[in-house]
Amino acid sequence: MIAREGEGCYGAMLNSFTTSMKADLDSPVTSNFGNRVMEYRADAQRIVEETESHIVDMERLRKIGKDVEEALSSLSKHFVAFGQAAKEIATKWTSKSESQYDSDVAVVLMKMECYIKDEVDLTNMQMHNWQGNIVSPLQTLVENGREIRNRGVERSCRDYENKYVKAEADARKHAKHAGYTRGQLGHGELAEQLARERLMVQYELCKFLMSVDAVEDRRGPQLLRHFMELVRNQNSIGISRYYVNRIKVNEDFRHDMSKLEERMMARNANRCAQRNLLWDLKSQLEGNEEFSRSISGRRSCGRDSVNRGSRLSGINLISASNALSTENDSLSELATSTAFFPDLDFTQSGYLYKKSTKKLHKQWQKRRCRIEDGHFWLSHSDETIPPTKLNLLVSDCKPSVDDSKAFDLYCRERTYHLQADSETDAKRWILALKREITRVKAKMLSAETPQGNEGNGSGLSEMYERKLRVAKVQQLPGNNVCADCSSKEDVQWLSNLGALVCIACSGVHRELGVHVSRIQSLNLDVISPIEFLVPLSSGNHMINRLFEYDITKFDRQRFIQMKYRDHAFVQKLDDPDTSLTEAFGDRDFENAYKALLSPELTKKPFLLNGPFHQMILRGASFSLPLADLVMQLRIEVPDMEAIMMDSIRLGHADMVAVLLRYRSLSSAVHGIHLHSLIAYAKKVDQKKIVEMVYFATY
Repeated sequence: MIAREGEGCYGAMLNSFTTSMKADLDSPVTSNFGNRVMEYRADAQRIVEETESHIVDMERLRKIGKDVEEALSSLSKHFVAFGQAAKEIATKWTSKSESQYDSDVAVVLMKMECYIKDEVDLTNMQMHNWQGNIVSPLQTLVENGREIRNRGVERSCRDYENKYVKAEADARKHAKHAGYTRGQLGHGELAEQLARERLMVQYELCKFLMSVDAVEDRRGPQLLRHFMELVRNQNSIGISRYYVNRIKVNEDFRHDMSKLEERMMARNANRCAQRNLLWDLKSQLEGNEEFSRSISGRRSCGRDSVNRGSRLSGINLISASNALSTENDSLSELATSTAFFPDLDFTQSGYLYKKSTKKLHKQWQKRRCRIEDGHFWLSHSDETIPPTKLNLLVSDCKPSVDDSKAFDLYCRERTYHLQADSETDAKRWILALKREITRVKAKMLSAETPQGNEGNGSGLSEMYERKLRVAKVQQLPGNNVCADCSSKEDVQWLSNLGALVCIACSGVHRELGVHVSRIQSLNLDVISPIEFLVPLSSGNHMINRLFEYDITKFDRQRFIQMKYRDHAFVQKLDDPDTSLTEAFGDRDFENAYKALLSPELTKKPFLLNGPFHQMILRGASFSLPLADLVMQLRIEVPDMEAIMMDSIRLGHADMVAVLLRYRSLSSAVHGIHLHSLIAYAKKVDQKKIVEMVYFATY
């Protein structure tokens, strides 16, 4: 294959392969794909050799970059030690000596300690910048490059060639028996006999080219992007005198970097189009019936061999994990009482007190409750209204730590705080709820358990054991939220380290490589029993105690301050006033919140008869949370008294309550004369608002 100029072996092979494969899928008899199989095999070997050569060079860079990172870390530690020693000496000399000279020297040492603090911060920022944009990308590039193998391509091409030779020999033999001779048969004439082998060759080549594309992307556009990020971060750090000279140097090659970035972006766009084409071709191959039968047979053989070597008793595994668990409602109770009678229904009815969810006045309200058919029925104060139906399959019940007569019912949507008349009644309700929760879970598991006995001595099927293990992992402390970002959305991705994470964080774990963290889905992947040993013995709480042991309180405080006080990570808007006006009109709370956080926001939207005023006059439920947000963010609103007057005139009592609630927090309501508001409310005959404003004066 002759590579076109500027493409290299990989680019030429990719263009030729995609063109040839599309023609083969359209018409296998007339395509020339079979003639190029051995050519692609040789090209794949050349690409592997080139990649290995590139990885050797990148490994050299990675080692040097790691040495630089360690040197910066060592420098930071020595700076800290120097500053601490200077401070201790200055304190010692100040306390033990009355000499003016010693005091002056102590002042010098204290100034030196302050200077060293800036040096430490600068060095730490440089180290993190270097590690994130040089060391880590090179590490990932080297690891991914070492994983590129062409064994699948070699095997499929060899099978194709063997089948072609055999099919050609058979055709000649039949021709000889028929009394005539055949010349050499082309690949197109044997397309039907070679369909399965040709599909496997195409599939393995797709996988191989996609893996090479990932490495090429990291070696080219991503490496450039990280380097430019390194330069940008250094410039942002170096506004001070440390980087004045570097900024001058950067101006000299900024023009060249821009041109290089444009070329890289163009190549990256072309690469993305080729990658999408590969995905489409791979998906088309996977939809072929012959390919599906072939690949499913190969996977079943591999899975059987693995399971024979790693098979553990599900019951013993759950029992071992129970020794490490302290939860009262663990799924080990499924092996007793109601677990083996999933069709037995338990009912309980009576009256309980439900704690209201109002923020200002929380009170206990008496409600009729009933446990029946796997659900908890909670009536309203008006019992003519249909009661609320809560599914106990996705619920949990725990006693309250503050009140022996109270307990909490955790449901999918919210948590209900309930109270009985006595401690005995509370225990009876808790027992009934736990028993019903256990029953419906056992019923669900038994419905999914195959009835046949396939040699499992425990009497439970492999599917049933897996359900038990998955449920046990999900009930471990902290596993209801992501171990890394505390998200509750789709927390079903299990790491071999024992952490349970969400789908977003699972992508970050995959980038770390399987040698650091191997991610599998609890619902989609077939996880062997032996792979559950670590997760069943740990849990997210334990994982975070171990992996975040040295995280300082200062680090967490600094992140929280930057996030909520300094708004360091909010999106920058070109015109927040216009964005806020449009969000008010579209009733888009998220975009309105985003605009309110912008430091470039002016007073224009909050003027009299402006967008904020018009939104309040409309009186929609959307207006209440936004007005509350404006008060909490301490945004100054001119003519607030006039806006409140209009709310009183229209009878918007809730809006008046919101505007009054944060009068002590927001400068927006300073200078408001509450007595004038009371007089105006009496004038327009708004008695409820009169009472509300009257109490606000005290």
